[in-house]
Amino acid sequence: MLTSLRSSTSLLLSTLFLLMGVGLLHSHIALEGRALGFSVAMIGLLTSAYYTGFLVGTYTVPRLTHRIGHIRAFAFCTALVTLVVLVQALVPAYGVWLVLRSQLSGSAPLF
Repeated sequence: MLTSLRSSTSLLLSTLFLLMGVGLLHSHIALEGRALGFSVAMIGLLTSAYYTGFLVGTYTVPRLTHRIGHIRAFAFCTALVTLVVLVQALVPAYGVWLVLRSQLSGSAPLF
C-alpha cells in the first residue's frame, strides 16, 4: 500500500496544482473579459464553453489515454492547457477565447 501511494504521489500532486491553476484561470478569464469590455452574457458563454469542452473530452480523452498511455496523455493535456493559456494572453479576441475555452477543458476528464 505504501509503495503504491509513494509512486502515485507525484502524479496526484501535479494534478492538484494543475486543477488549482485552472480554477484560478476561471476567475482571471471573468475579470480580464470584463476589462476587455465583454458583456456579462459573453462571459457566461465563455464559462459554459469550458464545460462543453469538458463533455467532449469525456469521449476523446479515454481513447487518447488508451492509445498513448496515462503519463503521455497527462503530459499532452498539460502542454495543451499551457498553450491555450498563453494564446489567450496574446490574443484578446472573444471568438478565439470561446474556441480556446472549449479546448482547454478537453484535458479535464483525464483527472
